[in-house]
Amino acid sequence: MQKAACLISINCIPIAHAEWKPWAQLSSMAAPMVFRVQLADYAKVMGYLKGCVRADEQQRADAYYHAKHAERFLFGRATLRLLLGSLLGKPAATIELAANQAGKLHCANTAAWHLSISYDDAWLVLAIARVEVGLDIEKIKPEFSYDDVAASCFSPAEQQYVAAAKDPTTAFFQLWTRKEAMAKALGTGIDDYFSGLPVLDGAHTMLRAEQHQHTNWVLSSFMLDTQYLVALAYPTANAKVDPSFYHMHPSWYQAASQQSQTMLRSDGPTV
Repeated sequence: MQKAACLISINCIPIAHAEWKPWAQLSSMAAPMVFRVQLADYAKVMGYLKGCVRADEQQRADAYYHAKHAERFLFGRATLRLLLGSLLGKPAATIELAANQAGKLHCANTAAWHLSISYDDAWLVLAIARVEVGLDIEKIKPEFSYDDVAASCFSPAEQQYVAAAKDPTTAFFQLWTRKEAMAKALGTGIDDYFSGLPVLDGAHTMLRAEQHQHTNWVLSSFMLDTQYLVALAYPTANAKVDPSFYHMHPSWYQAASQQSQTMLRSDGPTV
């Protein structure tokens, strides 16, 4: 198939300090919403996740070699269902999650919400938005030897950006998370075009086998804590649309689970 040239514009907006609010302070749902969960909380909330994981997902988790990888996968799927259930006014058990060939998740109950999920050793992060959205989290590893990866996955301009940075290692992870976030937002995954995904400010020509709907993108980078870096990608006609941030405490899982069970018993409202 002949590749088509797609002209896109990228506005990279660093977020110096993400203000993490509790779910009770949910603000306008027009902007992308980012949620963080400490993976260490899984043991505290696993009792509230009943009905939030499907049999095929449990089978997939059982096939993981490391228990921690299985736990974070199940934690992610359950959290997504509880969040979407709260947004849609549906029991979490009725939320249908599906994925395309590249693994991009979507909610089969509605086309209104777009999803992205990522996790590392300590954190689970999720994004829900009314536009295509992607996010990625990586732990900054000062000892990581990134030269070969950058040479194969970064453009010459991106490699120059890393080399010229005051902290080249952090700059590498900044661009890597941006690429992952863009790939997830576009629904392509890490494929043959990954190195051609632009992640620097400005106008870019991107070669793809198909055209994309959106041409203006925001890439926001922020530190989740002192070690973990996150990138968020979403299309917008207005770069001033700021994402909102929420920290999901164990108490939220208890309340969301109880609300979901109440709706399930009473055949609660649907959207």
